[in-house]
Amino acid sequence: MFDLGPDLPDDTLVEMVRLPTRIRNAVKFAGLKTIGEIRETTDEALATIPNLGPGSVKWPPAQLNEAKRK
Repeated sequence: MFDLGPDLPDDTLVEMVRLPTRIRNAVKFAGLKTIGEIRETTDEALATIPNLGPGSVKWPPAQLNEAKRK
C-alpha cells in the first residue's frame, strides 16, 4: 500500500493507495482505476460521484494537487 501524495505515478492503481474505504469504493464504482484518472477528473465531475460529499471531492485532489493535471 502507498500513501497518497503528489509523487505517486499516474498508473498507480487506486486499490494500492491508502484511501478511506468510502472514497476508494466510490471512485472505483465510478470507473476510476488509477491515480492518473483521478488527477485528470475535474472537481465538478468528482462531485457527481455518489457517496462523495464536498469534503471528499476536495480531499484526494488536495493530496495530489502538486501533480494534478488539468
